Amino acid sequence: MMMLTQVNTNWFATAVGHRPIMAAGFPNDDTVPGGAQSAIRVFVVEDEAVISLDLCERLTSLGYVVCGSASRGEVAVEKILEIKPNLVLMDINLAGKISGVEAAERIRAHYRVPVVFLTAYSGSELIARASSSGGYGYLVKPFEERELHATIQVALTRFEYDCRLGEINAILEERVGLRTAELEKALHAAEEANRAKTVFLRNMNHELRTPLHQISLLAELLAATAISADEKAAWCIENIARSGKHLAQLIEQLLDLSAIDARATLPLHVEAVDPSAIVREAIAMVQSLADETGIMLENVTGAAGRLTVLANRDSLRQVVMTLLSNAIRYNRQGGSVRVETCCLDGNMTRISVSDTGLGLTEEQLRSAFDPFVRFVPEGAVIDGLGIGLTVARHLAERMKGRIEASSVPGKGSRFSIVLPSAGSDQPQ
Repeated sequence: MMMLTQVNTNWFATAVGHRPIMAAGFPNDDTVPGGAQSAIRVFVVEDEAVISLDLCERLTSLGYVVCGSASRGEVAVEKILEIKPNLVLMDINLAGKISGVEAAERIRAHYRVPVVFLTAYSGSELIARASSSGGYGYLVKPFEERELHATIQVALTRFEYDCRLGEINAILEERVGLRTAELEKALHAAEEANRAKTVFLRNMNHELRTPLHQISLLAELLAATAISADEKAAWCIENIARSGKHLAQLIEQLLDLSAIDARATLPLHVEAVDPSAIVREAIAMVQSLADETGIMLENVTGAAGRLTVLANRDSLRQVVMTLLSNAIRYNRQGGSVRVETCCLDGNMTRISVSDTGLGLTEEQLRSAFDPFVRFVPEGAVIDGLGIGLTVARHLAERMKGRIEASSVPGKGSRFSIVLPSAGSDQPQ
């Protein structure tokens, strides 16, 4: 007698719990009469009585248990759903109202069981028809016992793997569902936090700016009164005004940094802007700072008078002022700052600010855009929080541009903003 191949049956029972449709499983008996390793229960559907009898005898000789048989499709469906065999041998062309393929489809709708089709024809159309109905194999009559046994074992093995895959898919779907729910919850919380942050920034903007503005006005009024004639009083008034201005600048920078995430999703209006005009405005606003430290500002526009860039005017002015302010404050006493504007290949325009300061190492350049990072020379006192470049890079990226940086230790640094050019008639 030919021995049956051992098939792992644990997955069948497990898979059933994950599917709304019951699946075939194997009995837990370790031995059956005849020496078979496990009793595989087979149901035979064949309308030729002689062939059906011969098939049942072959199955029995191979160690399988024939748990039932039928000659009509509709009868087979009813019996199989009641008996629940481990495998079905189904003739495709049956007498009666439905064919073997249709009977297999009806069974599959309520009970998952491997079906092996039997036929006297082997055309490709027949194979496709059997496969589309969920068949796990087919046999062309007449066939040998070894073909019958091999086909059944292949069908059982495929069915086992399908059950395993079904269980894994069910577990994955459950995990994906849970993870998706967690991510949606986290996203909702983040959106709520962002809205709260926006409201907070709006309130802080008002609460901080209003008293600082009043302090500045009172300092100006005191400076205009007779009390300012007193040297000590004038010194105090000047310090009040200077400190108030410095505090206002620090608050402005902190609010800009805090608003980065809040503004990231808001549209930024860009238009054709003359970069040379922006540079002149920015230089005028930092000229007094340069004069205090003896820094010479040089504006080299070249053909920049004909250049325009796609940018937000206020954002570009803020970036250029940040680059100029840093170049002045981190420069040598009596050094220089050079501003150049030129058109690059690829329809991009670059505004560069170069200084004659101490320069930065490669390691310092890599962290120069991190918030609150500053490289103040030993013994020097330089105002600021170290967030200007962080905000500048964010603004440049929102304008579809970038910030570039290069430096030579001991000689100076160059920071540039590169933006898309406006129009196609820019000089190269």
